[in-house]
Amino acid sequence: MNTTSVVKIISFVVILGLMTFSLSAFTGTSINTDAEPMSDAPMFEVSGIVTDASTEEPVHGAVVSLHGHDLSTVTDHNGAFSFSDLPEGELTIVIEAEGYDDTEKDIYVNGDSHHLEIELEPEND
Repeated sequence: MNTTSVVKIISFVVILGLMTFSLSAFTGTSINTDAEPMSDAPMFEVSGIVTDASTEEPVHGAVVSLHGHDLSTVTDHNGAFSFSDLPEGELTIVIEAEGYDDTEKDIYVNGDSHHLEIELEPEND
């Protein structure tokens, strides 16, 4: 391989590298994993207490989930639950507990935090 061929190959590689860099800079395809979230939209909290409708006692171990989202939690010994960092909008909260009818509650999240009091009806056998 003569010197002219080597120079042409090096020039080709350098030009190809510059074109790739320029194209990624032009199209904005670089990924910054340390970037701040794109939205400054306010986030909200929803919390509540789940109780037995007939005894008014807390229901611990109930599964509380947000329909259409991959979020769920379990009530503590006081029947309490909470979700944080929720965007504004409509949510359906689904509550399931052994021995009780499943319950759904539709809310609209906006403004300040929301505190819910949810009563579960015992299952009818």
